[in-house]
This record gives sequence, C-alpha cells and structure tokens, in this order.
Amino acid sequence: MKLISIAAAFCLFCAPAVVAQSLFDLIQNGTPEEITIAVKAGARINERLPGNGATPLMMAARFSSNPEMLSTLVAEGADISLRSYFNGYTALMYAARYSNNTEVVSTLVRLGGKIDERSDNDTTPLMIAAASNGNPDIFLTLLELGGKVNEANGMGATPLTLAAAHNQNPDMITVLLKAGADPSMRTNAGKRAIDYAAENKNLLGTDAYLELKRVSR
Repeated sequence: MKLISIAAAFCLFCAPAVVAQSLFDLIQNGTPEEITIAVKAGARINERLPGNGATPLMMAARFSSNPEMLSTLVAEGADISLRSYFNGYTALMYAARYSNNTEVVSTLVRLGGKIDERSDNDTTPLMIAAASNGNPDIFLTLLELGGKVNEANGMGATPLTLAAAHNQNPDMITVLLKAGADPSMRTNAGKRAIDYAAENKNLLGTDAYLELKRVSR
C-alpha cells in the first residue's frame, strides 16, 4: 500500500540545494540516516497526513519493519503520545493492528507507548491486535508487556470476543485461550465469544472453533 506523498518543503536556513524531503516518503523506502538528514533540512517531524491526521511515526509503526526507524523518529522529536484524527490511534495502536514485527511493538513501548491507552473506540492495543492482527505473536508481545487478557471495553467486549468476531486467523483464538482468556465473559449484548465465533466464517469448523465451543459449555 502506497503512502500518500507529501510535497517536499525547502529548508530556508540551509544551502539552497538542500531539500527537506517529506518524512512520509521515507518511511517505506528510506533509511534512518535519511530521516535524520531530512529533519535537519527542515522536514516536519510531527507533520500530519490530511484526512486521518497520521504522523510519520504512526505510518512507520504501520508500514516499517525496521525498529531503528521508530527510534530515529522519536530521537528527532516525534511525539509518541499523538493520536490520529481517525479512531484516535496512537503509533502503538497502528503497530498493534498492522505490524507483523514484534520488535516494532516492543520498541514503541520502550520509547513510551502506553500499553493501557484506549482509542476513541475504547480499545487498548491488546484488543486491537486480537481483533485485527493476523499474527498471534503481536498479541503475545503486547500481553507480555502488560496487556490484560480479560479487560473489556465499554461494550463489554474482551480480546477474546473481539477476536472471535473479527479476526480471520483461528490461531488467535487458540493463543487467547492458552493465555487465560475467559470464554464465559459476555458483552453488553449478552453474547459470549462462542456466539460471535459462530458468525465468523473464518472460524467455523476449525480446531480453534471446536475448542472454544468445548470450553464454553
């Protein structure tokens, strides 16, 4: 997926030939060293994309598999506490949803990302990973870093019920159960994880579904 390209801005205080390349253009194809050069040339470290308001750090959390890119952005002044305009996602939440690299997640937490912070939808990074990330290792990393496996959002949904309703990878259910997720917990609608799993075509008939059904009796 291509990032939106932001027009490069000229550094007014450097030699005329020096161009401050947009950081968004460097997230996927650039290097940490190029990030530093761009910032020194005048690139805005907390620039926001139009529309969703994502910053370079958020986009790096989503698209980059290089933890050093994140460390460099923060070292150059990226604000890890900023939220996007859409869903109120932090950089750690973007990583929880989209990243396939556990080091990206652990690096963001080490840099100050809050494991218990909630999005505008009242979901923690752990809940987001359970619902949307196909890599169970991302969930396990967040759990090891302090995420709570049976914590519910305002709708009463836990990581297990969110995974049962939305995740396409049955292995996420297996990992959640092994991690101590409680299958008896109900949402505000009175439904358990097995009720949501029965409506998820990616789970029906799988070993994970059968195990969830067994422990839900």
